[in-house]
Order: sequence, then structure tokens, then C-alpha cells
Amino acid sequence: MYTGSMTQRHYFTVDVEEAFQVVALEPYVPRASWDTEPSRVAGATRSILELLARTGNTGTFFVLGWV
Repeated sequence: MYTGSMTQRHYFTVDVEEAFQVVALEPYVPRASWDTEPSRVAGATRSILELLARTGNTGTFFVLGWV
């Protein structure tokens, strides 16, 4: 039986991609129009990074798709 102390770890990951890149939206937002869609990635990512910095936490960011 283990009697030592245990440390619980939490991992935070973020998939960085535009909302319009979802496969289910392909009929409504074709890939050919992506460069005309407004980008929200930079602002959203910045907000998450600022929150992590304020709270002394870190995360792993995976950049997906077309950013």
C-alpha cells in the first residue's frame, strides 16, 4: 500500500485554429473563402496567454489548419 504523498497534475492544451475551419462548416464557408474571413486567432490566443501569465500557469498550444 502506498503511503507517500501524491501530487495531482493538470495539463492544459489549446488547439489554435479559426472557427470557420471546422469541417462541418465546409458547405457554408468553403476553403477558397478563408482568406476573406475575419481572423480571431491572434486576439483569442493573446487573451489565453495573458490569463495564463496572470495566474502563473502554462499550456501547450497546437497550431492546426490554416492560421
